[in-house]
Amino acid sequence: MTRQKTSAGKLKPEGELHRTADGSLVEKIIARIKLNIRNGGYAPGQRLIEADVQQMTGASRGPVREAMRRLAADGILEILHQKGARIRKLTHTEIEQLYDVREVVEGLAARQAAAQFNNPAFRKGLADLEKQFVRQYDGSPQTYMDYNERFHQFIVANSNNAHLKRLIDGLQISVAMLRLFSVIDRDFVARAHRGHVEVAKYLLRGDAAKAEQAMRKHVRATKATVLAKAQLEG
Repeated sequence: MTRQKTSAGKLKPEGELHRTADGSLVEKIIARIKLNIRNGGYAPGQRLIEADVQQMTGASRGPVREAMRRLAADGILEILHQKGARIRKLTHTEIEQLYDVREVVEGLAARQAAAQFNNPAFRKGLADLEKQFVRQYDGSPQTYMDYNERFHQFIVANSNNAHLKRLIDGLQISVAMLRLFSVIDRDFVARAHRGHVEVAKYLLRGDAAKAEQAMRKHVRATKATVLAKAQLEG
């Protein structure tokens, strides 16, 4: 068996080098599949053909299968016997639980971000987000979703709580799996934007309790819309 020196000068078995390389490749495949879910390229229930993923990523069958296995373990994919995999569709209960968790953690993020109310950069950041919405929103679901993501990320970042940020980041792929494009019409955007304005108002006042309440109310309103959509789709 051939060996190669590591950075420490020790010899590493060739097989271990391949495993390390494959591990990195698997992570890249996982990231690519998640990106396609986030940007709407994959819909709930859509099949993922191994050969298509191999072509998309330039990877061989082994790393692709391992990536699919890990995504299935995380509840993102469902493995189909001899048919590859498909994007899992969240159940009504899972959607409800997802938004229950979002309500708590994003409410906490707003409460903690309110401590920044005297920070000029924080105040400017909120004002800039509102200006960007007014300037860039063109009625399309994508422009609203881009703005919405920036708004929520800004609040989480300003909570200055790394643990909270990791928790919320971990929820984003599940939110993306819901494919919210179909519920985002102008009425939805108007309601959601009013919710953002209310959250921002209390953040700028430094009122932590009311900022948390406003954020929780905003998340509950989105939850009701998403659950109604899920009910209609069966």
